[in-house]
Amino acid sequence: HTHTQNATMIPVRPALLLTWLGYAGTYLLRKPVSVGKSSIQRDLGASSFMLGMLDTSMLLPYALVQTMYGWVGDLVGPSRTLAIALGGSGLAMLTFGAWSNLGILMALLFANGALQSLAWGACVKALNTAYDPPEHPTVMGILSTSSFAGGVAATYLAVQLLRDGTWRDMFVLPSVLCIALGLVILVLMVDLKPRPHQPVPLHKQQLNQQPYLRAKQQQQQQ
Repeated sequence: HTHTQNATMIPVRPALLLTWLGYAGTYLLRKPVSVGKSSIQRDLGASSFMLGMLDTSMLLPYALVQTMYGWVGDLVGPSRTLAIALGGSGLAMLTFGAWSNLGILMALLFANGALQSLAWGACVKALNTAYDPPEHPTVMGILSTSSFAGGVAATYLAVQLLRDGTWRDMFVLPSVLCIALGLVILVLMVDLKPRPHQPVPLHKQQLNQQPYLRAKQQQQQQ
């Protein structure tokens, strides 16, 4: 019994805490559009087709650009990549509520999706190098819970912001939080090198298990 407990317990290292917070934080800029969609449609007189294009504008680059993580991560490292993903998406969405042109809104969502697509791969790489291979399934399971927690918290915040204002007021605070979180990760998170005797590949299977993409794919199939 003691052996089983020791085998399943892992140390909570900074990489686990920061990647968990970082990936949860990405939902701050994924949920507002969904929550405020009906308000956006009324305010801008957008058709249902154009509302669908807003979703596509973020999901398409999110699905495509994630394949670029390999060279981006190798170039700047997982911690900087995660910081860029959060800070960049925050900057992209900071002025989202100030625009009424659907083309500009789609362009901002495209940038948001492209930048956020780098986050999951960065988290996986950081944890793979911070923990030994036998611990990877456990830490990946813990990381996956960040999508649920982040989604719930982001939805609650978006609903409160919409209730207290309009859809145009839903993006500044989440954007500032994402930028701040990116700066915290940039300062506090240290990239570790894989041990020579324990090579740590960035498994494609782990990249394909992104909670956000899985949820979107399930919605499309329904």
